[in-house]
Amino acid sequence: MRCIFVLLLGLLPGVAAQAQAVCTRSSTTVLRKDPSSKAEKSWIVGKYMPFMILEIKSGWLKLEDLEGQKHYGRTSDFSQKFRCVVVKTNTAETRQGPGSKFPYGDFKTLDRYTPLKRLEAQDGWVQVENDLGLKSWVQENKVWHPVKVQTLSF
Repeated sequence: MRCIFVLLLGLLPGVAAQAQAVCTRSSTTVLRKDPSSKAEKSWIVGKYMPFMILEIKSGWLKLEDLEGQKHYGRTSDFSQKFRCVVVKTNTAETRQGPGSKFPYGDFKTLDRYTPLKRLEAQDGWVQVENDLGLKSWVQENKVWHPVKVQTLSF
């Protein structure tokens, strides 16, 4: 018999180290190909970009992004004090409430790779906030938030 468990940030003590998510905390965060400030840059991202932590070593995080790409970032550039998501589709419409019947949000559409702070979820929708403090709702299936899926056999 096989069981699939989705481990969300902070839900299961003892396994959280395998399923930790982090978000960038400043308007510009430089990611590198290796754990060194002299290493080649791999990506420059904005505030609220989510990542899955793969390893922590000597002040550096080995990270995985929504595409499965690996990067390194300084631990001081990340936070676990809030949750974040990133748009995973080409575009995502926003609404003023959790549903398509609501008028468009302050920012009508979001482009792929737009990072956002996650505030709450309701009925398949996620309330988000951009780096300017504007809030809106987006369909949950249009965004990626770091989760770890593990298969256990019994």
